Amino acid sequence: VQSDRRLGLSKVQGIGEGPLQAGAGLQIKQTSTAEQVAGTLRNAILRGELGPGQAIEESACVETFGISRNTAREAIRELARGGLVVQARRRPATVTSLSVSDVKDIFSMRRMLELGAIELAAGSEEIDYSGLRQAIEEMEALSGSSDWRRLGDVDHAFHEAIIAMPQSTRLTRTYQSIQAEVRLCLSLTDRW
Repeated sequence: VQSDRRLGLSKVQGIGEGPLQAGAGLQIKQTSTAEQVAGTLRNAILRGELGPGQAIEESACVETFGISRNTAREAIRELARGGLVVQARRRPATVTSLSVSDVKDIFSMRRMLELGAIELAAGSEEIDYSGLRQAIEEMEALSGSSDWRRLGDVDHAFHEAIIAMPQSTRLTRTYQSIQAEVRLCLSLTDRW
């Protein structure tokens, strides 16, 4: 094992040549407590366990998850950044209620991003269609199914595969900024 003093990392045989570098196949994903709580609340919203207009109180999060008020506040802020809750001063956050106009706007935005992804990918010689193929095969296998959650997951994978085609990190990041709202729209449709 050789040391790379610049990064404080070691060169390990079998990982690759040169010093150990980001992207060498070793990825560690750490999440904060606030991110974990936000994930749990996000899933509850998308499953319909927390419905539009329902309050999410910091004190309830503190009690339910055994966390600090600051952690609860940060989890709720993360949901607000994703468009899943609305925060008002001195009031509890509430699950976003979407109007018809909101839904049209969200899907128009997704359409613009996907058309841009297709246009960018069309100029590339190396397009990976495997994600699209897999999603289409899963959709075909689920045809006639009433498992709306699974259908929603496959639909989500299909649209993510379109966005991934041009391999643009900025396009992907932009799409990720609206995907929670897209999922919220889809979760509402199976409750109507």
